[in-house]
Amino acid sequence: MKIRYPEPLLEGDLIAITAPSAGVEQALYPRLDRAIDFLKQKGFRIVEGECLRQNIKQCSASTDRIL
Repeated sequence: MKIRYPEPLLEGDLIAITAPSAGVEQALYPRLDRAIDFLKQKGFRIVEGECLRQNIKQCSASTDRIL
């Protein structure tokens, strides 16, 4: 079996950032913002998931949001 790798990201490509588990704590927002700014400076478009900056009882969203 041959491994297939995706093409490298190019300037103008869209990167979506989400929280797969607990969201980012407010104390870490400055670090997150620096990372996002770095990607934007490289020419990428960024979309933040609505749960990225939420952290309620160590979860990024309530179970009501699960499809």
